[in-house]
Formats: sequence, C-alpha cells, structure tokens
Amino acid sequence: MSDLHIGHPQAQYDVMEEAVKYILQNAQLGDSIWGLGDWFHLNEMGMEACMNKPITRKLRDLAIRVPTRLIPGNHDRKLAMYYDNPDQVNPISPIEIIKPFWRDGFYYCHGHEYDPAAKYIGSWLPAFWDRYLHKKTPGELKTDTLTEEFLMAVSLVHTRALLQLPKKAQEEGQVCRGIVLGHTHFPAIQQAPELPYLVSDGDMRHSASFAMLDDSGFHLMRWDYKQKKWQEYSGLKP
Repeated sequence: MSDLHIGHPQAQYDVMEEAVKYILQNAQLGDSIWGLGDWFHLNEMGMEACMNKPITRKLRDLAIRVPTRLIPGNHDRKLAMYYDNPDQVNPISPIEIIKPFWRDGFYYCHGHEYDPAAKYIGSWLPAFWDRYLHKKTPGELKTDTLTEEFLMAVSLVHTRALLQLPKKAQEEGQVCRGIVLGHTHFPAIQQAPELPYLVSDGDMRHSASFAMLDDSGFHLMRWDYKQKKWQEYSGLKP
C-alpha cells in the first residue's frame, strides 16, 4: 500500500478504513504489510496533525496483528531519520520504518527516486528549478479523469524505473526480475519481454487501490464504490 496521504485535506479515510477491514478479515499467519511511502502528508501538515488522525491509530493497531513496514516517500521523508537510530523514538511504532529493499529479484521502493519532479537538494530544500519549469509529480496532476499530461508523467516515472533497474541490480549483486512501487497514483501491472516486470500499487487518494502478492503472483485490489467491496484485478482474460 502506498500514497494514503494521511493529513491531506482530500485524504479518503473511508477507503483506508475499508482496506484495514479487508486485511483484518483476510490476513493469515505469516502475512505482512509493506507500505511503499507517502502514508502521511507529513512534510506539509506536520507530525502532530498526521499522528493525531484516527486512521493512524488504526494502522498502528493493525501492525500489532500483522507485521507492518513502511518505506518513507517524498511526502513523509522526515520519517527517514528513524532508520537504524536507537536514540530516536519511532512515532509510528509498531510500524517499522525501513529503506527500499530487494526480495526475490524484485525491488520495493516508493518510486519518487525516478521522478524528476520530486527531486530534493539536501534533506529538505525543494529543487526550485524543476518547479520553475512547471514540472509536477503524477499525484499533483491526477484528477477525476485520466489526462494526457498525467499519463505522460506516469509513463516517465515507470520508464525511468524500468531502464535504471538492471544497472542498479548489477551494482548491488541482485537478480533483476522487476520493481514494485507507488508514487504515480496509477495502479498497473506491466510486463514486456525486454523490460523487467513492473507493479504499481496505485494509491488511496485517487484510485482507491493496493496490491497483493501471494503464491500465484501479484494482484491489484480496487475499491468499488457502487458495490461497496474490493475488486481483484489479476490481468485481462482474452
């Protein structure tokens, strides 16, 4: 799960609540939750405002039942200060704060690393040059309808991730099968013979979606507002 943006004025807490219910009803022994960033609109709203939201407490309670790890994204990058730092008290414990990681040949990350519009200089200063050129992240471009500008921004992030991943895997001594990311607010499962496998888990702000991994592979789950239930998408059948 990624891009909940807890604290954002337009955060969809009802969908987050439904996701928590679904996980509690379906989680089995050995399952875990991996947060791929931007669970909190922390940089903009501040720690106290985000921590005091009822959904934050529910996610922390959920983590007691189902082990949960969160990779900070570009909107909650302040949580990165709690990496391996015993002198700091993790404010979202028992949710563990971790760095991007490899598992079974797949690289799990937030995805802003591949977005030119999400650059930062140092620890906090935005890359004003990108802003001056009017570059926007996919999340900033997302509206109720799909636009060419939004899809081009999504494509840029996904393309850069897929092209850079093999080199990263080689440098880090990893087998490269694919990448799982958030950030683009666009749920997708993409596979092409000449590129690694890509899974984008969507978001909870716009597409009301998350991804699941089980023995049969990756699946996308999306909340159906009309039927009031989660729908599974595992790929189109002919």
